[in-house]
Amino acid sequence: MDYTMVISLVIFLLSIILVITGWIDTVIAAFLGVFAMVAFGIMTDLEAFKIVDWNVIFILIGIWIIATYLGKTGLPEYLAAKLLILSKGNVALFVTMIGASAGFISLMVDNVVVVLMMAPVLFAVSRQYKFPAYGAILFIGLCANFMGTGLLLGDLPPQLLHSVTGIEFGGFLWHSGLPSSFFVLTGFHGAHVTGGVIWLITLWIMAARGKLPPGESLKVEIAGLYWHFVDIVWIVIFTLVYLIQ
Repeated sequence: MDYTMVISLVIFLLSIILVITGWIDTVIAAFLGVFAMVAFGIMTDLEAFKIVDWNVIFILIGIWIIATYLGKTGLPEYLAAKLLILSKGNVALFVTMIGASAGFISLMVDNVVVVLMMAPVLFAVSRQYKFPAYGAILFIGLCANFMGTGLLLGDLPPQLLHSVTGIEFGGFLWHSGLPSSFFVLTGFHGAHVTGGVIWLITLWIMAARGKLPPGESLKVEIAGLYWHFVDIVWIVIFTLVYLIQ
């Protein structure tokens, strides 16, 4: 390993540490990493500029603009009101339905933005019906992340994949005569199963230590609904990927 690779690796690791720990602003940490690369002669300022993935930058800008105006339309509040009517005040059913809605919206909008749009609505409903919102927010985040990773716009990795390979929106649905979401579907389903197992183990430990009284049974109910949601998704995946030729 030569001098250039060693310096590059050190700068990269230090930048990642600063981003993860949050000792300074993540944007500042990233710029410091780029400045260090240029200062040590790893790259020129022009090369650093060309490395920036402007496709992803403008995709993110477009998504945030759409999300900003989507939030101002009142659509999240309208959707929540309709789901409350459909659920007839059943909190667990409402959380499940709004989670599924967040998942479908994240097919077209970045999943983080979807959570930011849905969270205020969910907080208002949680105050009205007096249930803790953090579990429901976590469920919405999982649903948005699960659905968002399947198409181009829903998450950052597909956006980067689009920029590197040139795959357009339709390519995330069908590519080279085959469903192109196979690895995303199976891989991320496995990840969500793992997350569900960790969630259930955590609840079991809380119950064993007496930190899960009957008054907080909603936590268990939401976890159970999430697990059933994962089961249903796997039935669909198994049918589409393995059974249908």
